[in-house]
Amino acid sequence: MFSKINLHVSLIILLTIVFAESPIKTITPNEIEEGNHFGRTTVVSGNYIAISAPKNDNNGFSSGSVDIFHLVESEWEFVQMIVPSDPSPFDYFGHSLAMDDSVLVVGAPGDNENGHKSGCVYVFRNTDNGWIEEARILADDGQSNDSFGESVAVLGNQILVGAHRGSGITSKTGCAYSFSYDGNEWAQDGKLFADDGYDYDHFGCSVSLSGDWALVGAYKANDRQGAAYLYYNDDLSLIERDPGAGLNERHKREIIDQKENSLIALRDVDFEKNISKQNFSKEFIFEKEGKTIPVKDYGQKSVNEGIRLGKSYNRGIAENQSSTTRENRSWSQFQKLVASDGMNGDLFGYSVDMNGNSIVIGSYLANGAEEQSGAVYIYEFQNESWVESNKLFEPMGIKHDHYGIQVRIDFNRLFVGVSHSEGNENNSGKILYYQRMGEDWNLIHTIREYEELPHNHFGLNFFVDGQMLIAGSPLYDGESHDEGVAFTFWPDINIVQADYAITVPRGTVFLDSLEISNSGMNSLMFDENLMLIGSLYILSQIV
Repeated sequence: MFSKINLHVSLIILLTIVFAESPIKTITPNEIEEGNHFGRTTVVSGNYIAISAPKNDNNGFSSGSVDIFHLVESEWEFVQMIVPSDPSPFDYFGHSLAMDDSVLVVGAPGDNENGHKSGCVYVFRNTDNGWIEEARILADDGQSNDSFGESVAVLGNQILVGAHRGSGITSKTGCAYSFSYDGNEWAQDGKLFADDGYDYDHFGCSVSLSGDWALVGAYKANDRQGAAYLYYNDDLSLIERDPGAGLNERHKREIIDQKENSLIALRDVDFEKNISKQNFSKEFIFEKEGKTIPVKDYGQKSVNEGIRLGKSYNRGIAENQSSTTRENRSWSQFQKLVASDGMNGDLFGYSVDMNGNSIVIGSYLANGAEEQSGAVYIYEFQNESWVESNKLFEPMGIKHDHYGIQVRIDFNRLFVGVSHSEGNENNSGKILYYQRMGEDWNLIHTIREYEELPHNHFGLNFFVDGQMLIAGSPLYDGESHDEGVAFTFWPDINIVQADYAITVPRGTVFLDSLEISNSGMNSLMFDENLMLIGSLYILSQIV
């Protein structure tokens, strides 16, 4: 029989073996320069990552650049630095990024083509000759100060671009533009805006694409309470007999591969309910009737129906229940989302993400454990409508932690940025990793920078694709001030996984370190079996 000391020694030995080839990687810029803000935005797709430095001065002050890295035998190798074909000072090329397969989309909201800070977006494609600029995209009605490129999303042959100061139903309410690729060129095919917007709602501050859905945040709507708007593609319909309609071949292949991967099966992912990364389910039907998608009646008429019938309606209730027939070219507004307990100044919608039948929306000044500590709201598709199902916040959070300033959801995993939280230093920041277990979201790990330098605001930006998380720290001081750094991290492989063996939350993981702690909780408690997922070392029957 092992003593408790022998058990701890055995665990340490196993951890040493597992982490000897730790996939936690620190990535520094190819060109280290002061104030570049390398890591301002980060994206990953497959074995490629892109990391921006929007304040790079190579082509003029804050013209911007993006570094591409490729994963080769567990190491990230620098591939090339990307700059636009027509760089200019203050373009902030790389302010926003999106990547899907071989397509990389880069926002430059400071570009002046359509007027001062009207903005533009560049599309690059991975070819045998490297990453080549394929297109330079502009809004067809762009104007000064639109900030076109403030946010970007890409899925297959579709791109969505936010212009949070662009013209919608009013001149500066904000808008978003969609572009599609026909095999030869990218062309604008839609403009999205809120049907109830006001000036400076900042509609388009955040965007997300999933299947035939588009999600757009407007964090200053409703007197700064914030809102998010859902749109469906007017050219497509979903039918019950083909719940995977619209899935491109890449995502179909991903689902097959993931179902066959035994490691992912251990992640507590319910593939029967989450068919794919797209927004399709056997439990609902979408049949277009002209230009309208029906929404289940919860005792309230839709906004448009109420107006048409000359009846009054409760706007607060209808906002989360309504369908509207207002057309924005090829996209039609489907539903407006607001927090059930929203208050002025919450900034709901500053960050948004959508995956499968789940939506996550950050509200980084909402009331959580304390006033204005921040919260995250989760919506699920139920009975032909999106319904708020959870509100998450940090129990130990304090005012102005900015919990929810960035959010990412991937199947049953959720990552939340808390950029102004205090670890060992003021505003060092962190990322919280949750897993869905039944109807609940359980905190699994807290991810911090190893040095926890003050005012790094770690958690402002990160991205998740499949098994990997990439997080930037643009204010990191290395050899020079604010040069920036980034980290890649495999949360389901790096971390000791044993729901039944270690008290939840399971601890803090420091990037660029092998240290694991349990956040000051009681000592680790082990059952008879301990499983280490990732390297699949198993210590069993310790009695």
